[in-house]
Amino acid sequence: MKNTTNKVSWTVFVVLATVIGLYPLIYFFVDGKIGLLESKSDELLNSIVWNIGFYGHILLGGLALLVGWVQFSKKLRNANLKRHRTMGKVYVLAVLISGICGLYIGFFANGGIIASLGFISFGVVWLSTTVKAYIAARNRNFTLHKGFGL
Repeated sequence: MKNTTNKVSWTVFVVLATVIGLYPLIYFFVDGKIGLLESKSDELLNSIVWNIGFYGHILLGGLALLVGWVQFSKKLRNANLKRHRTMGKVYVLAVLISGICGLYIGFFANGGIIASLGFISFGVVWLSTTVKAYIAARNRNFTLHKGFGL
């Protein structure tokens, strides 16, 4: 039973990470205010800094999701450690940029101060756990590294 549950959980994890990772592409194929942009003011949508933050967050966050799930597969990791390291570096860079952009756009979240604090807190946690995991790997502390930096 446990093995079946693990396979189902893994499949759900991979499918969700992939679908959510690809979701930002919709903003490039559909013209106009869609999704999250529908709730934003024209003033905000015309801000170059906000647009850099928004698109930096969704595109690189999507990339992090697309390459990140592969990092959790022992089979894929053990098959090619060099690929794991390379994808890990891509993941870390994507998280650093997406996380910083996410911190900025968190100040403009719909729902007031509680929503903003939630998004900003998530950005801080995402950035800090990623940096801790990267430092642990560089220090060859793979037990901590596998614990996601926590």
